[in-house]
Amino acid sequence: MNEVHAHASKGVVTFHKSHNYQHTKLTSPVQIRNSVRLLELKAVILSRG
Repeated sequence: MNEVHAHASKGVVTFHKSHNYQHTKLTSPVQIRNSVRLLELKAVILSRG
């Protein structure tokens, strides 16, 4: 855990401020993009009925 914290705090000064913020910063841009794409697909499917 200390290694992760040290690595992340290099780029994120407020890394330790909140648990949720920590998880957000540890999520890779690729994962975020994939989840957004999934949400968009669900919206399209729902709108088609």
